[in-house]
Amino acid sequence: WDWQYCTQRLPQETYFNLTGGRDMFWRFNKSAATIATHCTRRFPGVVQRPGWIAATSAFSSAGSASHIIFSNGEYDPWRSGGVLRNLSSTLVAIEVPQGAHHLDLMFSNADDPEPVRAARRAELALVREWVAQPLPRSLFY
Repeated sequence: WDWQYCTQRLPQETYFNLTGGRDMFWRFNKSAATIATHCTRRFPGVVQRPGWIAATSAFSSAGSASHIIFSNGEYDPWRSGGVLRNLSSTLVAIEVPQGAHHLDLMFSNADDPEPVRAARRAELALVREWVAQPLPRSLFY
C-alpha cells in the first residue's frame, strides 16, 4: 500500500489530519511536505505523482470511459473521493446504505443488511445487461 500511496495518492488523502484523540488512529499530522519526505526516505529516487489518479481518470467526462459501476458505501471512508452520481447510462453510481468499504463486493453473509443485498442485485443486473450487449464493430477495426 505504501508504494501506491507514494506514487499515486488521491487528492483527498491529505485533507484530514489524524489526531489520535478524535479518531481511531495514532497521531499523524499529514501534509504534502510530510508525505513527500516520508516517500523520499522510503523509496529513494522514485517519482512521486500526487494527484496522478485524479489527473488520469477523467470521470467527469462521460466520454472518457464506459461500463463502470461506482459503488459507494455509506460508511466507506473513501466515499469523499467517490463518484456519487451517474455520469451516463454506463457510468453508474450505486449508493449502498449501511455499506462499508467493498462490503458489496465481498461474499454474501446471512448478516448482510438488506441495502447491501440490494446493491449487489443492482450491480449484477447491470453487468448482465452490459455483457449481453454486442460489442461495437469499431473495436475490431
